[in-house]
Amino acid sequence: MSELRPSFEERDRYLDLLSQSYANGRLDDEEFARRSQGVLGAVTHRDALAYFEGLPEPNIVPVEAPPPPQPRSTAHQPVVAPRPQRQSGDLTRRTLIAAGAGVGLLGLLGVFSLTPGSDDGGPYPDGVMPVDELTLSMDGIFVDGVQGAAASLTEQGLTEVEEFHVTRELIWGRAAPAGGGEVFEFTQEPRGSLSAAAASQSASQTLAVDRLAALVPVAIEASADQLFGDITDVELRWDEAGEPLVRVAATDGHRRGLVDVSESGDVVYQEEYQ
Repeated sequence: MSELRPSFEERDRYLDLLSQSYANGRLDDEEFARRSQGVLGAVTHRDALAYFEGLPEPNIVPVEAPPPPQPRSTAHQPVVAPRPQRQSGDLTRRTLIAAGAGVGLLGLLGVFSLTPGSDDGGPYPDGVMPVDELTLSMDGIFVDGVQGAAASLTEQGLTEVEEFHVTRELIWGRAAPAGGGEVFEFTQEPRGSLSAAAASQSASQTLAVDRLAALVPVAIEASADQLFGDITDVELRWDEAGEPLVRVAATDGHRRGLVDVSESGDVVYQEEYQ
């Protein structure tokens, strides 16, 4: 059981249990964020369970096969209401936890309005929002979609990424099996399935899929202090030394700004809004 990969629903249940421990005072902000990030990046149930050390052990057993049919009973059976389905346009709990560290950052990375105030008694009579009150908003695909694409690449044996781009409409890039070899070009709609086709070129420099999946939320978190408006795209890049960076770009509707963030969470390059 522990070597199976958790589904989205099972991963959400792990995060629910961490949230309960956080609410009960068993975890502080930093520890809650660290363990939540670990669950999001866990490949198997065994990996996820490692982040519950010192906490009540989860009882999450994935279903490997349908249970055998049971004899029909004449006793009254309780009616269980179906679990509500996740709406595709909502920010999921996994998105918010991955993008922030602690309750304060979760609020920061939610969806905020940048609509200026009006002249008729609104909060900003001159119609201009002060810079220090501008905030960054995001859509779930920039973290949730990356996690899903990373899992799909791993399932197809493509564990090294050379290029990786995310927009609101599409995820695409180039990846290769571990140890090099043939390179595949892949595409995936934000909430669709991933498709890959062999390419003729060979990979020059690559980043492990699990490192990429961990770097994207780190980059989004770091960009929250530098950018405002709506995130429009996320891209894997490389510095002059061949080290990986993630570029996060955002727009306020009229101007565009971007930052490059290293694996350590440092902003190493920034373009001011133009």
